[in-house]
Amino acid sequence: MLKIMRKVIGVKKEMNNKNKWNEIYAVEHPPLVSFGEGELLTIYDSSSFGVASNHTTLKRVLLHRPCEDLEAVKKNPVWWLWDGVPDLKKSRSEWDSFAAILAKNGVEVELLEKGYQGCAKSYFMRDPATMTPWGAIISRMALTQRWGEEQHIAKKLWEMHIPVLMMVTGHGIFEGGNYIPLDEHTVILGRGIRSNDIGIRQVQNLLELMDLESIIVDIPAYLEHYGGYVHVDVCLNPIDKDLALVYPPGLPYWFLEDLRNRGFDMIEVEREEVLRMGTNVLPLGKKKVILPAGNPTVKKRLEEVGMKIIEISMNELMKGGGGPRCITMELLRA
Repeated sequence: MLKIMRKVIGVKKEMNNKNKWNEIYAVEHPPLVSFGEGELLTIYDSSSFGVASNHTTLKRVLLHRPCEDLEAVKKNPVWWLWDGVPDLKKSRSEWDSFAAILAKNGVEVELLEKGYQGCAKSYFMRDPATMTPWGAIISRMALTQRWGEEQHIAKKLWEMHIPVLMMVTGHGIFEGGNYIPLDEHTVILGRGIRSNDIGIRQVQNLLELMDLESIIVDIPAYLEHYGGYVHVDVCLNPIDKDLALVYPPGLPYWFLEDLRNRGFDMIEVEREEVLRMGTNVLPLGKKKVILPAGNPTVKKRLEEVGMKIIEISMNELMKGGGGPRCITMELLRA
Protein backbone atom coordinates (compact mmCIF):
# COMPACT_ATOMS: atom_id res chain seq x y z
CA MET A 1 0.00 0.00 0.00
CA LEU A 2 2.86 2.35 0.88
CA LYS A 3 4.56 1.63 -2.46
CA ILE A 4 1.33 2.46 -4.33
CA MET A 5 0.96 5.77 -2.46
CA ARG A 6 4.56 6.71 -3.25
CA LYS A 7 3.95 5.92 -6.92
CA VAL A 8 0.82 8.09 -7.01
CA ILE A 9 2.64 10.95 -5.28
CA GLY A 10 5.50 10.62 -7.79
CA VAL A 11 3.08 10.82 -10.71
CA LYS A 12 1.41 13.91 -9.23
CA LYS A 13 4.82 15.56 -8.74
CA GLU A 14 5.77 14.81 -12.33
CA MET A 15 2.49 16.28 -13.59
CA ASN A 16 2.92 19.34 -11.41
CA ASN A 17 6.47 19.81 -12.73
CA LYS A 18 5.23 19.54 -16.32
CA ASN A 19 2.51 22.12 -15.66
CA LYS A 20 5.09 24.34 -13.98
CA TRP A 21 7.46 24.16 -16.94
CA ASN A 22 4.63 24.69 -19.41
CA GLU A 23 3.66 27.84 -17.54
CA ILE A 24 7.25 29.10 -17.53
CA TYR A 25 7.64 28.31 -21.24
CA ALA A 26 4.48 30.28 -22.03
CA VAL A 27 5.72 33.26 -20.05
CA GLU A 28 9.41 33.32 -20.99
CA HIS A 29 9.21 32.44 -24.68
CA PRO A 30 7.09 35.00 -26.53
CA PRO A 31 6.12 34.50 -30.16
CA LEU A 32 8.32 35.95 -32.89
CA VAL A 33 6.72 39.13 -34.23
CA SER A 34 7.83 42.09 -36.31
CA PHE A 35 7.97 45.72 -35.19
CA GLY A 36 4.55 46.18 -36.77
CA GLU A 37 2.60 43.53 -34.84
CA GLY A 38 0.77 43.31 -31.53
CA GLU A 39 2.08 45.18 -28.52
CA LEU A 40 5.33 46.02 -30.32
CA LEU A 41 3.28 48.40 -32.47
CA THR A 42 3.01 50.71 -29.45
CA ILE A 43 6.82 50.92 -29.27
CA TYR A 44 8.16 50.41 -32.80
CA ASP A 45 5.74 51.05 -35.63
CA SER A 46 7.30 49.58 -38.75
CA SER A 47 4.95 51.66 -40.89
CA SER A 48 6.93 54.76 -39.82
CA PHE A 49 10.37 53.64 -41.01
CA GLY A 50 12.12 51.40 -43.53
CA VAL A 51 13.72 51.89 -46.94
CA ALA A 52 13.94 49.00 -49.40
CA SER A 53 14.35 50.92 -52.65
CA ASN A 54 15.78 54.14 -54.02
CA HIS A 55 12.80 55.18 -56.13
CA THR A 56 9.49 54.33 -54.44
CA THR A 57 7.43 57.10 -52.85
CA LEU A 58 9.39 59.10 -50.28
CA LYS A 59 7.25 59.42 -47.14
CA ARG A 60 9.45 60.58 -44.26
CA VAL A 61 12.90 62.16 -43.88
CA LEU A 62 15.27 63.52 -41.25
CA LEU A 63 16.96 66.87 -41.96
CA HIS A 64 19.28 69.29 -40.15
CA ARG A 65 19.07 73.02 -40.90
CA PRO A 66 22.44 74.78 -41.44
CA CYS A 67 23.46 76.60 -38.26
CA GLU A 68 26.18 78.85 -36.85
CA ASP A 69 28.67 75.98 -37.12
CA LEU A 70 29.17 77.11 -40.73
CA GLU A 71 31.18 80.02 -39.36
CA ALA A 72 34.03 77.59 -38.60
CA VAL A 73 34.59 77.08 -42.32
CA LYS A 74 35.55 80.72 -42.84
CA LYS A 75 38.83 80.17 -40.96
CA ASN A 76 39.99 77.40 -43.29
CA PRO A 77 37.70 76.44 -46.23
CA VAL A 78 40.36 74.10 -47.68
CA TRP A 79 40.58 72.01 -44.49
CA TRP A 80 36.80 71.75 -44.45
CA LEU A 81 36.83 70.70 -48.15
CA TRP A 82 34.57 73.65 -48.94
CA ASP A 83 34.26 75.41 -52.28
CA GLY A 84 34.72 78.98 -51.06
CA VAL A 85 33.45 80.77 -47.97
CA PRO A 86 29.89 79.86 -46.88
CA ASP A 87 27.06 82.32 -46.40
CA LEU A 88 24.81 81.16 -43.56
CA LYS A 89 21.83 83.30 -44.58
CA LYS A 90 21.84 82.02 -48.17
CA SER A 91 22.40 78.43 -47.00
CA ARG A 92 19.37 78.60 -44.74
CA SER A 93 17.24 80.17 -47.44
CA GLU A 94 18.09 77.37 -49.90
CA TRP A 95 17.54 74.74 -47.21
CA ASP A 96 14.15 76.23 -46.30
CA SER A 97 13.09 76.07 -49.96
CA PHE A 98 14.21 72.43 -50.16
CA ALA A 99 12.29 71.46 -47.00
CA ALA A 100 9.21 73.27 -48.31
CA ILE A 101 9.33 71.30 -51.57
CA LEU A 102 9.45 68.04 -49.63
CA ALA A 103 6.48 69.04 -47.48
CA LYS A 104 4.51 70.19 -50.54
CA ASN A 105 5.05 66.75 -52.08
CA GLY A 106 3.66 64.92 -49.07
CA VAL A 107 6.94 64.12 -47.33
CA GLU A 108 6.92 64.29 -43.53
CA VAL A 109 9.98 66.30 -42.49
CA GLU A 110 11.57 65.49 -39.12
CA LEU A 111 14.28 67.77 -37.74
CA LEU A 112 17.53 67.02 -35.99
CA GLU A 113 17.61 70.21 -33.96
CA LYS A 114 21.09 69.81 -32.53
CA GLY A 115 24.07 68.78 -34.63
CA TYR A 116 27.52 67.98 -33.32
CA GLN A 117 29.10 71.18 -32.04
CA GLY A 118 31.48 72.82 -34.50
CA CYS A 119 30.68 70.47 -37.38
CA ALA A 120 29.83 72.48 -40.47
CA LYS A 121 28.88 69.46 -42.57
CA SER A 122 26.09 68.24 -40.28
CA TYR A 123 23.38 69.30 -42.74
CA PHE A 124 24.55 66.50 -45.07
CA MET A 125 22.34 63.98 -43.28
CA ARG A 126 22.81 61.13 -45.75
CA ASP A 127 26.22 60.15 -44.40
CA PRO A 128 25.97 59.60 -40.60
CA ALA A 129 23.22 56.98 -40.84
CA THR A 130 21.50 54.71 -43.35
CA MET A 131 17.97 53.33 -43.28
CA THR A 132 17.48 49.67 -44.21
CA PRO A 133 14.17 47.78 -44.44
CA TRP A 134 14.49 46.81 -40.75
CA GLY A 135 16.00 49.90 -39.14
CA ALA A 136 19.04 52.16 -39.12
CA ILE A 137 22.78 51.62 -39.49
CA ILE A 138 24.90 54.25 -37.73
CA SER A 139 27.99 55.10 -39.75
CA ARG A 140 31.57 55.58 -38.64
CA MET A 141 32.62 58.75 -40.39
CA ALA A 142 35.93 58.90 -42.26
CA LEU A 143 36.71 62.60 -41.90
CA THR A 144 37.91 63.95 -38.56
CA GLN A 145 35.85 67.03 -39.43
CA ARG A 146 32.73 64.88 -38.98
CA TRP A 147 33.60 62.67 -36.01
CA GLY A 148 30.87 62.89 -33.39
CA GLU A 149 27.91 63.42 -35.71
CA GLU A 150 27.00 59.76 -35.22
CA GLN A 151 26.14 60.32 -31.53
CA HIS A 152 23.43 62.88 -32.17
CA ILE A 153 21.72 61.07 -35.00
CA ALA A 154 21.66 57.77 -33.06
CA LYS A 155 20.08 59.51 -30.07
CA LYS A 156 17.50 61.19 -32.32
CA LEU A 157 16.51 57.91 -33.96
CA TRP A 158 15.97 56.24 -30.59
CA GLU A 159 13.85 59.20 -29.47
CA MET A 160 11.74 58.68 -32.61
CA HIS A 161 11.32 54.99 -31.72
CA ILE A 162 13.25 53.89 -34.78
CA PRO A 163 15.41 50.82 -34.09
CA VAL A 164 19.16 51.26 -34.46
CA LEU A 165 20.39 47.91 -35.73
CA MET A 166 24.14 48.47 -35.58
CA MET A 167 26.97 50.96 -35.59
CA VAL A 168 30.04 50.47 -37.74
CA THR A 169 32.91 50.14 -35.30
CA GLY A 170 36.50 49.06 -34.75
CA HIS A 171 38.68 49.99 -37.72
CA GLY A 172 35.65 50.00 -39.97
CA ILE A 173 34.70 53.09 -41.96
CA PHE A 174 31.36 53.44 -43.73
CA GLU A 175 29.22 56.40 -44.81
CA GLY A 176 25.64 56.53 -46.06
CA GLY A 177 26.54 57.94 -49.47
CA ASN A 178 28.05 54.54 -50.22
CA TYR A 179 24.76 52.68 -49.66
CA ILE A 180 22.26 52.55 -52.54
CA PRO A 181 19.29 50.14 -52.74
CA LEU A 182 19.23 48.98 -56.35
CA ASP A 183 15.99 47.03 -55.94
CA GLU A 184 14.11 45.25 -53.14
CA HIS A 185 16.67 42.43 -53.12
CA THR A 186 19.96 44.18 -53.90
CA VAL A 187 22.09 46.91 -52.34
CA ILE A 188 25.09 48.66 -53.90
CA LEU A 189 27.98 49.35 -51.50
CA GLY A 190 30.66 51.77 -52.65
CA ARG A 191 34.26 51.06 -51.64
CA GLY A 192 36.70 53.96 -51.61
CA ILE A 193 38.26 56.57 -49.38
CA ARG A 194 35.14 56.90 -47.19
CA SER A 195 34.21 53.19 -46.86
CA ASN A 196 36.79 50.45 -46.27
CA ASP A 197 36.62 46.65 -46.37
CA ILE A 198 36.16 46.30 -42.60
CA GLY A 199 33.23 48.71 -42.53
CA ILE A 200 31.65 47.20 -45.63
CA ARG A 201 31.89 43.69 -44.20
CA GLN A 202 30.04 44.78 -41.06
CA VAL A 203 27.24 46.21 -43.19
CA GLN A 204 27.20 43.09 -45.39
CA ASN A 205 26.75 40.85 -42.33
CA LEU A 206 23.60 42.73 -41.42
CA LEU A 207 22.27 42.72 -44.98
CA GLU A 208 22.73 38.94 -45.15
CA LEU A 209 20.35 38.56 -42.20
CA MET A 210 17.78 40.44 -44.28
CA ASP A 211 18.37 38.16 -47.28
CA LEU A 212 19.71 41.13 -49.25
CA GLU A 213 22.41 40.69 -51.86
CA SER A 214 25.19 43.28 -51.74
CA ILE A 215 27.33 44.33 -54.71
CA ILE A 216 30.61 46.10 -53.92
CA VAL A 217 31.58 48.76 -56.44
CA ASP A 218 35.02 50.39 -56.36
CA ILE A 219 35.00 54.13 -57.00
CA PRO A 220 37.91 56.45 -57.87
CA ALA A 221 39.41 58.27 -54.90
CA TYR A 222 42.55 60.28 -54.11
CA LEU A 223 45.75 60.28 -52.04
CA GLU A 224 47.54 63.55 -51.27
CA HIS A 225 45.59 65.78 -53.63
CA TYR A 226 41.83 66.14 -53.40
CA GLY A 227 39.97 64.69 -56.36
CA GLY A 228 38.07 61.61 -57.41
CA TYR A 229 34.78 60.68 -55.74
CA VAL A 230 34.11 59.90 -52.11
CA HIS A 231 30.67 58.29 -52.45
CA VAL A 232 29.17 56.01 -55.06
CA ASP A 233 26.02 58.17 -55.23
CA VAL A 234 28.03 60.80 -57.11
CA CYS A 235 28.35 58.29 -59.97
CA LEU A 236 25.14 56.26 -59.66
CA ASN A 237 21.51 57.00 -58.80
CA PRO A 238 18.66 54.55 -59.59
CA ILE A 239 15.68 56.87 -60.05
CA ASP A 240 13.09 54.33 -61.21
CA LYS A 241 12.71 50.56 -61.21
CA ASP A 242 14.53 50.27 -64.56
CA LEU A 243 16.27 53.66 -64.93
CA ALA A 244 19.50 55.03 -63.46
CA LEU A 245 21.63 58.13 -63.73
CA VAL A 246 25.27 57.13 -64.23
CA TYR A 247 28.68 58.73 -64.63
CA PRO A 248 30.56 55.96 -66.51
CA PRO A 249 34.13 57.22 -65.79
CA GLY A 250 33.42 56.72 -62.08
CA LEU A 251 32.07 53.15 -62.39
CA PRO A 252 33.63 49.82 -63.43
CA TYR A 253 32.69 48.50 -66.86
CA TRP A 254 31.54 45.15 -65.43
CA PHE A 255 29.05 46.97 -63.20
CA LEU A 256 27.56 48.98 -66.08
CA GLU A 257 27.14 45.70 -67.97
CA ASP A 258 25.48 44.17 -64.91
CA LEU A 259 23.03 47.07 -64.74
CA ARG A 260 22.16 46.55 -68.40
CA ASN A 261 21.69 42.81 -67.86
CA ARG A 262 19.34 43.58 -64.98
CA GLY A 263 17.14 45.55 -67.37
CA PHE A 264 18.24 49.09 -66.50
CA ASP A 265 18.31 51.91 -69.00
CA MET A 266 21.03 54.42 -68.17
CA ILE A 267 21.15 58.18 -68.58
CA GLU A 268 24.75 59.35 -68.84
CA VAL A 269 25.67 62.51 -66.95
CA GLU A 270 28.51 64.67 -68.27
CA ARG A 271 31.45 65.54 -66.01
CA GLU A 272 30.55 69.25 -65.85
CA GLU A 273 27.10 68.39 -64.49
CA VAL A 274 28.39 65.66 -62.17
CA LEU A 275 30.40 68.43 -60.49
CA ARG A 276 27.13 70.35 -60.10
CA MET A 277 25.50 67.32 -58.48
CA GLY A 278 23.58 66.37 -61.61
CA THR A 279 23.62 62.72 -60.52
CA ASN A 280 22.78 63.54 -56.90
CA VAL A 281 19.05 64.05 -57.47
CA LEU A 282 16.49 63.01 -54.87
CA PRO A 283 13.76 60.70 -56.24
CA LEU A 284 10.34 61.41 -54.74
CA GLY A 285 8.57 58.49 -56.39
CA LYS A 286 6.02 58.44 -59.22
CA LYS A 287 8.71 59.47 -61.74
CA LYS A 288 9.50 62.73 -59.96
CA VAL A 289 12.92 64.00 -58.80
CA ILE A 290 14.44 67.08 -57.18
CA LEU A 291 17.33 68.35 -59.34
CA PRO A 292 19.82 71.14 -58.51
CA ALA A 293 19.53 74.03 -60.94
CA GLY A 294 22.32 74.46 -63.50
CA ASN A 295 22.13 70.98 -65.02
CA PRO A 296 20.35 71.59 -68.35
CA THR A 297 21.55 68.43 -70.10
CA VAL A 298 20.46 66.14 -67.27
CA LYS A 299 17.14 67.96 -67.07
CA LYS A 300 16.50 67.53 -70.80
CA ARG A 301 17.43 63.83 -70.78
CA LEU A 302 15.20 63.16 -67.78
CA GLU A 303 12.26 64.97 -69.37
CA GLU A 304 12.72 62.98 -72.59
CA VAL A 305 12.05 59.75 -70.68
CA GLY A 306 8.99 61.13 -68.90
CA MET A 307 10.48 62.19 -65.56
CA LYS A 308 8.95 65.17 -63.75
CA ILE A 309 11.61 67.65 -62.62
CA ILE A 310 11.52 69.94 -59.60
CA GLU A 311 14.44 72.29 -60.09
CA ILE A 312 15.92 74.08 -57.08
CA SER A 313 18.81 76.50 -56.53
CA MET A 314 21.40 74.98 -54.20
CA ASN A 315 24.57 76.86 -55.11
CA GLU A 316 25.36 77.77 -51.51
CA LEU A 317 24.55 74.39 -49.99
CA MET A 318 26.57 72.60 -52.68
CA LYS A 319 29.73 74.45 -51.64
CA GLY A 320 30.03 71.82 -48.92
CA GLY A 321 30.18 69.02 -51.49
CA GLY A 322 26.69 67.57 -51.77
CA GLY A 323 23.26 67.87 -53.39
CA PRO A 324 19.63 67.00 -52.59
CA ARG A 325 20.35 63.32 -51.93
CA CYS A 326 23.27 64.13 -49.62
CA ILE A 327 21.15 66.51 -47.55
CA THR A 328 18.46 63.91 -46.87
CA MET A 329 18.37 60.97 -44.49
CA GLU A 330 15.47 58.87 -45.74
CA LEU A 331 13.37 57.33 -42.99
CA LEU A 332 10.52 55.80 -44.99
CA ARG A 333 9.78 54.89 -48.58
CA ALA A 334 6.66 52.97 -49.54
